[in-house]
Amino acid sequence: MAIHTFELVSPTLTYKNFNQYHSQVFNLVNSGQCRIIKLKKDVLSFQINFIRGTLWTLIASNVPYLSIKVNPSILFGGGYTDLCNITLEAIEACAASINKALEMLGAAMTFSELILHRIDCTIDVQFSHDDAMEDFIACLQRTHHLRGYRLDSFDMSFGNFQEKNQHSFRMSCNDVTLTVYDKSYQLREEKLMNIEDIPPNRLRFEAAFQNSAFQRLFYQYHQCVEIDCLNQKIIWVSRMSVPILREYFERTIAPGRYLKLRPALDLINQSSYTPKTKDRMKDFLHEVKRCHQTGIAGAIEAFRVRGYSKKKIQNILKNSQNSI
Repeated sequence: MAIHTFELVSPTLTYKNFNQYHSQVFNLVNSGQCRIIKLKKDVLSFQINFIRGTLWTLIASNVPYLSIKVNPSILFGGGYTDLCNITLEAIEACAASINKALEMLGAAMTFSELILHRIDCTIDVQFSHDDAMEDFIACLQRTHHLRGYRLDSFDMSFGNFQEKNQHSFRMSCNDVTLTVYDKSYQLREEKLMNIEDIPPNRLRFEAAFQNSAFQRLFYQYHQCVEIDCLNQKIIWVSRMSVPILREYFERTIAPGRYLKLRPALDLINQSSYTPKTKDRMKDFLHEVKRCHQTGIAGAIEAFRVRGYSKKKIQNILKNSQNSI
């Protein structure tokens, strides 16, 4: 049961408050208590020296507000790869640190008035070797995803986008993002740890929920009993993180056997279907392999463009599932 990151946001600020906090950040920088991470026209990101594992951002793009991203493992003395089980004592310590920082900014608010905007449920899985992990990610990339979800991937703005996509899988809807990625690769590629300290063959499952998604979770598990206290919300999601992860990944990733292309083709050849049906099934699998970024969804679209009816495509999927 673990949390990797959560994000808190303030109620909407007035522009007067925003400008006051903005100026105070630079006063804290000049006194050595703070450092700037990013400065743009409407965005000021900074870290406060005595609170590890937090990133503070003043944003004024539409309406002014303050965002606080918290990595609780680092905040409580752990490392970047650690995950945190949040207890009442831990969240109270977090609240005390954040309240102190808010006071330094001159903000007329406290931790309890902040809004839980996003929280990531996370779990790590250790593989015996990296080939198995790469095969697993490749299978996820080609599986049939749930209606309403879209596949996300790195684009050409990243110099090594193809390599990044080989090591990660992400799908999202409006307020839920599900990610599976090679944590060992990320640590190496972004130089976040010394090479000798990076855990090998570590795969991370992560479900990120935005504010509107929390209400569905509370409704489902608490039968309409709303959790008002910010502390209780964070602790509850931390305690329920593994059941939530299991439910969302079971719901969104199609069940079945996951095979490389050659064994799957062999099973089709051994099936009792007619040669014509076998050819269609094998053709479909080759299309799935070719559509490496969109998988089965891409293959279905390709067959539709080629003139196959919805019923014929459904029969190909059904026959393939029965054979493999």
